[in-house]
Amino acid sequence: MRSLLFYRYLYATLEGKETLRRFCSVCKLLQLLWASIAILAFTFPSSADELQNGGFVQGEIAVAQEVDTWTFEGSTGDIITIQASDYTFSSLSPWLKILSPNGSVLASGLDYTVTRLGNVELPANATYTVVIQDGDVANDNGLNDTGNYRLYFINSPVSEHGELINGGYVEETIEVGDIDTWHFEGEAGDIITLHAADYDATRLAPYVQIFSPDGTQVTSVTNLTVTRLGNVELPASGTYTVVVQDGNVANDRDFADSGNYQLHFVNAPANEHGRLINNGYVEQIITIGDLDSWQFFANSGDTVFIEVAETETASLAPYATLYSPNGALIGQAVNLSVATIDSLTLLETGEYTLVIQDGDVANDQGSADTGPYQIGFNLEPGEIEPVPP
Repeated sequence: MRSLLFYRYLYATLEGKETLRRFCSVCKLLQLLWASIAILAFTFPSSADELQNGGFVQGEIAVAQEVDTWTFEGSTGDIITIQASDYTFSSLSPWLKILSPNGSVLASGLDYTVTRLGNVELPANATYTVVIQDGDVANDNGLNDTGNYRLYFINSPVSEHGELINGGYVEETIEVGDIDTWHFEGEAGDIITLHAADYDATRLAPYVQIFSPDGTQVTSVTNLTVTRLGNVELPASGTYTVVVQDGNVANDRDFADSGNYQLHFVNAPANEHGRLINNGYVEQIITIGDLDSWQFFANSGDTVFIEVAETETASLAPYATLYSPNGALIGQAVNLSVATIDSLTLLETGEYTLVIQDGDVANDQGSADTGPYQIGFNLEPGEIEPVPP
């Protein structure tokens, strides 16, 4: 017969196995609980952080069907733009929505790589919610694609990169889905010209917008290589916002093209290259998207003759615009080889501004032709009025 000690040992062993079995069952339940919590955390909207006006925030759709939320403050009548960028070119197709304070969808968009919600007018003073998730544009994975993203946001007035240089240029880079902002000061009635040049000749199609001090849009243009906003009259005095992004003119990359650009800006009076020489000439070179400015002094009643000639057999079509001392446009000429402002009588005394650029007469390069030129200049004095006794 077995001893009493044997049976006690057997009972203790069996009891330990049962305890271990129950312990393992509890572990499995805990694993399932934590897995459920993780799934809920990623598939329901996360806590909302605020967008950065004039900049970007960065996030990640890390698991299938994840939904991220962000917020921004807005006022009635504000005009905002948001772009969601799959900047690493993963399989993510950003599905972007703006929700009104009452939860209704104010705007929604879905695209490959870059999704753009442009110039959306806000209906109320409130906090707005932005929702982003995978949109499955390729219809390949049922809203289950993942990837990193950036959200670019602008609400004028805003200036990420600083002030434009009157009579000169600034330069920056558009990254995938990027929105750049600049500013300049202007007075009501000023006449300005602004060129955005893809000077490296990449696929970037500069899309340029100007917003007035109260946030309303003054004008917008997009083009390949050089985008020109010419002789725009400003409606009010104050700080203007300039917005630059890819315009997708070629309809090839859904606002996802990138590249370096320059912004050339003139608001007369301006003087980049110096003074014109009476009965002589000056010379310079027009680069891609360039705006050259010159000055001369004249008295009321003087007569001016200006000839701008391309000096090499190139495709440059000289385009000359002449501005009075108060900034008004008083004369212009454009031609394939020689542009002439002939025998113009001047009505004010002061500094006049002459601006030279490519005129794209051949309609072949969108104001992007280049080359050297000369300015011949002659100023004839008017009759001197007798001094009253």
